[in-house]
Amino acid sequence: MDAAVKPIADPAAVTEFVVRWKGNAGSERANFQSFMRDLCGLLDLPLPDPGKGENAHNAYVYELRIPANVTGHYGDRDRSAHRSLAGSGFVS
Repeated sequence: MDAAVKPIADPAAVTEFVVRWKGNAGSERANFQSFMRDLCGLLDLPLPDPGKGENAHNAYVYELRIPANVTGHYGDRDRSAHRSLAGSGFVS
């Protein structure tokens, strides 16, 4: 017996979400948090928590804090972090 598969989200709401975001010309950084807020709402998921000073308390946040010595080269931390995340969908 095949049980009917219940959609994760209302099909009309999915269509509205796609129309809102398809072809958006804004930058990824400018739109990321708004997109995630809309996506969480669509899927009835909790919103990410506000970030805390210690990463141990940041299990579900928009961005993790990168300590100054993460690369061992204090002056390169931003570029190194960007390189390590490039292509992951988190930074462009």
